[in-house]
Amino acid sequence: MYEELIRKNANIISDIILKINLYNIYYLLGNYNWHLIEQLYNSINCETEEFYKYYICNNYAMMLYFDGQIEPSKSVFERIKDITPNVPDKLYFNIRNEHIADILQHEKAIPHKFVNEIDIACPPGIGWSFWGKYLIFSELEQWSF
Repeated sequence: MYEELIRKNANIISDIILKINLYNIYYLLGNYNWHLIEQLYNSINCETEEFYKYYICNNYAMMLYFDGQIEPSKSVFERIKDITPNVPDKLYFNIRNEHIADILQHEKAIPHKFVNEIDIACPPGIGWSFWGKYLIFSELEQWSF
């Protein structure tokens, strides 16, 4: 279903959200179709909104890290370490970003790659249900279709 929607809407920016979600699902199901996420990553340019750039780079960096490709993962994450998307729950975003930067910098072990939850102490709130993941999924809004 996702693939058909992406093909139909290939020329609109919102297909990035569909692609990110689709590639995350593929990855978590064990389908390491690297050319898909690499193609999306390589499409980033100076006109790409920071929000999308963060999603793409974060997920690609985490996939690389899960795969044991530590240095490439660090390089990808380096592109977004100073980005702060305009999101209402910046507290959770900042906690998450600092946690991932620490993991990458110190090459810490993280749970099995099919466990997507970040298990750290965090203030309670609904924002962590979104930002408390290694691979970020975006909500699908009506305009995405």
